[in-house]
Amino acid sequence: MTKSVRLAGMAIAAALGLGASANAATLTFEGLICDTPGNSCANFDSILQSYGDVAGQLDVQYDSDISNPDPTPFRYWADQYSGLFDVAFGEVGSTVEIYLQPLSGFRISLLGFDIGSWPNLDGQSQVTILGGDGSVISSTGPTTIFGNAPTHFAPGLTRSDGFRIQFGPDAFNVGIDNINFELTAVPEPSTWAMMILGFGAAGSMIRRRRAAIAS
Repeated sequence: MTKSVRLAGMAIAAALGLGASANAATLTFEGLICDTPGNSCANFDSILQSYGDVAGQLDVQYDSDISNPDPTPFRYWADQYSGLFDVAFGEVGSTVEIYLQPLSGFRISLLGFDIGSWPNLDGQSQVTILGGDGSVISSTGPTTIFGNAPTHFAPGLTRSDGFRIQFGPDAFNVGIDNINFELTAVPEPSTWAMMILGFGAAGSMIRRRRAAIAS
């Protein structure tokens, strides 16, 4: 393989993000994540708004009552949400939202999350996934959240404007855990230009090689 073809291949690979690392994470709501001295958590403590943020890549926004114009924090509970441990829940009679907003140059894949019902008893809720622009992607409608095991959601979707996870109107006895996502870099316009040039160079070299063989 000639140097020109190798360079073209490298340009194409870079533009397509081949070999680029992805930042995978799971919000488990455990550890020093509460708005308390030392940030340790006890039942009913408020979860820090900064929990889950990835510097320069992701802003996680919590609102435990979307009917209130001022965002209010989620609260922490240790157990008994359909067998889950370390759970985030909202206000009584509220619909809550967690907004996973990728920052400029990144996109997010929402891989999955768990919803549980306290105290390990069947409860009613509605779980809705929206895009960052507020468009509804999917909704369960009124549904039963069983107490004997968490209800798992696996959207497996990717967006550049992020995802809004909403559930309620009983977000007090229904909580969320294990929000699994992956962040990847979005190619810059200059990288797309490199890809186009790379395809052109590769095509040109292939045509020349075929011509040389034919002659």
